[in-house]
Amino acid sequence: HGAEAVSMDAVADAAGVGKGTLYRRFGDRSGLARAILDERDREFQEKLIRGEPPLGPGADPVERLVAFGDGVIELIASYGDLIMAAQIGKAGARFAGPVYATYRMHVHRLLRDIDPRIDADYFADILLAALNAEMYGFWQSDVGLDKRRISDGFRQLVTSIATTSN
Repeated sequence: HGAEAVSMDAVADAAGVGKGTLYRRFGDRSGLARAILDERDREFQEKLIRGEPPLGPGADPVERLVAFGDGVIELIASYGDLIMAAQIGKAGARFAGPVYATYRMHVHRLLRDIDPRIDADYFADILLAALNAEMYGFWQSDVGLDKRRISDGFRQLVTSIATTSN
């Protein structure tokens, strides 16, 4: 029924533990969602660090950045409701989390590799904003864009940034 429809009570009942145990371990629903996503995030990060090109090392930085976008879009397409549940909480909390920090550092580095003159601090966050689960959901449900068109748009954005800088 989606992450929105799942209560901590229902999870505690299904797990055969008390609700207090669940709250002590995960804090809240967003903490539980982050824990569920943790393995997928680690697998994706491993592919960024040691995987095959173009996502992993050895490819042109523009192609790596596009492959990164495609990978994040695939994660959102598969786990978007959980990703959004993980981002609920204190305003700005998602930007302080380890996943965002890792993605930001990766995108920042690729932008620097494309052209050291690029304002990588700014554009890293702009590119990551285009890979936001809530934005993806809006594009699909309200605007009617499919996953392919969103991916193509991200490629155009990356290419535009790279072309403008040269």
